[in-house]
Amino acid sequence: MLNIIKETPKALKLETPEGVEFWIQRRWMRANGSLTPAGDAARIKAEDEAAESENLVTMPISWQNEKSIGIDYRAAFTLSSSVDARDRRVRAFVAKSAVEIDGDTARLPVWLERKARNEAMQREIKKGLHEGYTIVAAWDA
Repeated sequence: MLNIIKETPKALKLETPEGVEFWIQRRWMRANGSLTPAGDAARIKAEDEAAESENLVTMPISWQNEKSIGIDYRAAFTLSSSVDARDRRVRAFVAKSAVEIDGDTARLPVWLERKARNEAMQREIKKGLHEGYTIVAAWDA
């Protein structure tokens, strides 16, 4: 049974029995209180995101200031004129408000760590295109 927490003219904020809250369009709830397929998809997505956000990973902090931290990764790259792979440090940045800091390590949700790493690697790939190298692999520092 879903509980209605908040209502607007076009949307409903619902809560599942497990305590997961999510928004749906009002038209996605039938008159009998059941959800349409679109409403059910929104519920499943909210439950999946809630489960994923509970998973935390601990990463070493390489750099920090008042508002953010830096996490270093290693990336193998090749120069355009060579086939030999070399290492390069790639730093991902995360807001301090999104992590738990314990000394020189940070605990953050897995999805946030993946997002930060992917954004850092995308930046490095774009930079490499201009400077003549290609990223071939990446891993934790």
